Amino acid sequence: MLRFGRSSRNKQVGGERSSLCFDPSGAAQSARGSRSLSGRDRRGHKRKSHAMNDEFASLPFETFAPDHEAASPSSHLLDELALHGYRPLDNEPYPHPLPSSDAATLALESTFEALSSLFFDTRLEADLPDFLWSFVNLFHRKAERIGRDLDDSETAQPRSQAEQDCSEIRSVELERLIAQGLTLVERRKAFELFRDNLAKLYSTQTGSSWRPRSGS
Repeated sequence: MLRFGRSSRNKQVGGERSSLCFDPSGAAQSARGSRSLSGRDRRGHKRKSHAMNDEFASLPFETFAPDHEAASPSSHLLDELALHGYRPLDNEPYPHPLPSSDAATLALESTFEALSSLFFDTRLEADLPDFLWSFVNLFHRKAERIGRDLDDSETAQPRSQAEQDCSEIRSVELERLIAQGLTLVERRKAFELFRDNLAKLYSTQTGSSWRPRSGS
């Protein structure tokens, strides 16, 4: 039978005696107290881990942000649509609907009343008729400019029809001119409606009919 004495519990390596002891947490470590048997450095390892976490948290956001420059053209187009909405080209009609007549009438009446109240009972009240006339004329001039664009479009449509050669390019060009002419007609009618409503308000406010400087 083998018997182990108290001296046999300590292993002798290289002539030096390495006795084991336990720290208060129960982890076994050497008597020198420098490293535990689990391989963890009680003095440095945990502190180094906290330092690495602090360094990771202090990195700028751009370090982990995706590279937008490498995005595909389709992704860039979708981002632009989400940010700005649909934007037609200069030669394309705008697809949004026109303002409703009821909403336009209410907005014009409110605007006309607000502008008039700005001049009432002030030293500028004598300038109110000229100011209101200019306000109505603003919509009249806009309708005239759209009418000139419509004349150009109507002149270009017969020319495009004569140039048709059964090609897709010519057909698309003619369709674009027709669509542009239709939207110009609708825009001109809308501004003429605004002008007529404001002309009635002008007559009610000043007691005289509104007439343009030239033309009819």
